[in-house]
Amino acid sequence: MQKKAKKQIQVQLDATLATEVAAILSEIGLTPASAITIFYKRIVAEQGLPFELGRTTQQTIDAGLQQVIETTPIHDLDRDPNWEKALFSE
Repeated sequence: MQKKAKKQIQVQLDATLATEVAAILSEIGLTPASAITIFYKRIVAEQGLPFELGRTTQQTIDAGLQQVIETTPIHDLDRDPNWEKALFSE
């Protein structure tokens, strides 16, 4: 059986990220090179990324909260005697 030609790729990653990923991969018996090979094979099989890109749930929540903060008028709580009741009402 003839060996397939190999191509070396190099990437620069955040050192902490690379260390964390290497530890996780080691726990499941993979090397970074084998994980990248699996990733590339999935890209070919699916003709695209093997996952959907989008915001995480936390990013969506943060964006919604930021919008509320930016669009909700702030009342002067010092002057409203019921501010505690409004804040803690269910």
